[in-house]
Amino acid sequence: SAEGCYFCKGRIISSTPMFPREIVEEGRISVGEATVFPNLYPFGEYHAVCVMTEKHYMELPEISKDIWRDALQASILFLKRIHEVNREARYAEIGFNYTPPAGASIIHPHLQILMDWKPTHGVREEIEASQRYFQDYGRCYWEDLIYREKELKERFIGERGSFAWIASWAPLGNNEVLGIAREPLPSILDIGEEGLVSLVDGLARVLKGLWEERGVRSLNLAIYSGPIGGGEGFFRVFLRVISRPTLEEFYTSDRGFMEILYRETVVQTFPEDVARGLRRYF
Repeated sequence: SAEGCYFCKGRIISSTPMFPREIVEEGRISVGEATVFPNLYPFGEYHAVCVMTEKHYMELPEISKDIWRDALQASILFLKRIHEVNREARYAEIGFNYTPPAGASIIHPHLQILMDWKPTHGVREEIEASQRYFQDYGRCYWEDLIYREKELKERFIGERGSFAWIASWAPLGNNEVLGIAREPLPSILDIGEEGLVSLVDGLARVLKGLWEERGVRSLNLAIYSGPIGGGEGFFRVFLRVISRPTLEEFYTSDRGFMEILYRETVVQTFPEDVARGLRRYF
């Protein structure tokens, strides 16, 4: 699949579009090997792609924390630029589909970056529920969740700097892991250099563990970010990782009528088993 790949080093400049000068003067954003440019098939008002590396295919442990740092830093630069141009664009979302069973149309590792005036359905639910919890109890749900999981020692995985990592008590997918900001960081744009280093350090460890310990070869990742300039006190930026079916010639998707039509998740992995296997990576 490397032949003719638009994202490979020899073609990315000639084959991908550029931003208007009023948004990105240089046309594209580059940090290290990461390059951000507009998505030809946008899902929202502002939708970009970040090609993470020059290498066409990488196993999950090969995607180092440095690669993740450069890719997320380039993505955040794009999001900040959009917010400067349009103050009504306050909701940032970053997603990662790794290999076709997870919905990736291109093998080459890349992120999807969205910025819009309203959040996606899933992000909106998380924000509203967090706000209700804060109103009812006067505390941040995410702080309470981390504290309780550390106390129970069943699904807690570990901490690296500003982020804590746990296996979800109520997963939306197999082998689900949450990375939650331990500090008052409601939006991905609130993460400074130190917070970003903490995030990618933990993320690289989780992905290495999922690959080696759980046999994960395909996954989805999404960052849930609160509104820019809002969410203080009740929301924390967090990311969710779930595994998908192994890439094979013939495979069965793990999404059926229960998930798609009834919006009820069916998983085959226990969060306590996920946490037990990943703890040694921390």
